[in-house]
Amino acid sequence: HDVQRQKEKSAPGFLKGIEVHRLQIDSGTLTLIDEHGEEYLTARLDIVVNQLQIGELQVDSLQWNVNGAEVKSIMVVLPTKFYAFSVKQLTYSSAEQSIRVDSVYMVTTLDRLAFAQQSMRQIDQIQCTIPRIDMIGVTFNNAIPAALAIHKIGLGFMLRVYRDTRFPNAARLPTLLPMKFMHSLPFALSIDSLLLSPSAITYEEVPITGGVPGTITFNDIA
Repeated sequence: HDVQRQKEKSAPGFLKGIEVHRLQIDSGTLTLIDEHGEEYLTARLDIVVNQLQIGELQVDSLQWNVNGAEVKSIMVVLPTKFYAFSVKQLTYSSAEQSIRVDSVYMVTTLDRLAFAQQSMRQIDQIQCTIPRIDMIGVTFNNAIPAALAIHKIGLGFMLRVYRDTRFPNAARLPTLLPMKFMHSLPFALSIDSLLLSPSAITYEEVPITGGVPGTITFNDIA
C-alpha cells in the first residue's frame, strides 16, 4: 500500500506544460449552430497572443498565463436577433494589468421597419457606440472556479433606442439586474469602481397612430 501511495503521489500530470512565444490567427472565423441546424452566431477576428504559458495539465484542471494579447477587427453577427457587434481592437497587458478596448459598435442589421416586422412585436431597437473602454488593475485567477477582478473601468457611450408602438406589445420579461447577471457568470467577477465619462441617450418612439416619432435626449450623463 505504501508503494502504491508513493506512485500516486509522484504520478505525472496529463501534460507537464506548454509554452508558446507567439500565437497568431489571421481572419479566424467561428460559427455556432443551434439544435435545429441554424446559425445563431458568426464571428470573425484576428488574434495575436504573446508568451502563452500553460502549466501542468490535469484531467480536471488547467493553469495558464498570458503576458499579452491583442485582438483586432472583431465582428460578431447574431442573425436571429438582427444585431451585429464590432470592436476595432482589444489589448491585454499582464505587466500593466490592463485591458483596453477601442471602438465598440452595436448596430441592427435591418432597417427600422424591417426589424419591427421580423420581430412581430414591440421591441427596443438599440444602437450603441463606445469609443473606448479602459480597465485598470486587472487580475485573473484561473483556478477552479476562475475569477476576474478589475480595480477601475472607465468608459463613455452614445446610446440610441427606437421603438414602434404600432406593433403588438409582447409580454414583458423580468429585467435582469446587474448583480443577478454577475452571479450568473461562469466565473467570479468583482469591479471596484466604474468611471463614466460624459455620455448620451436618445429615445425615439412611434405612436400607435403613426406619424413622426417623439424623441427625448439625455446629454452629459456622467
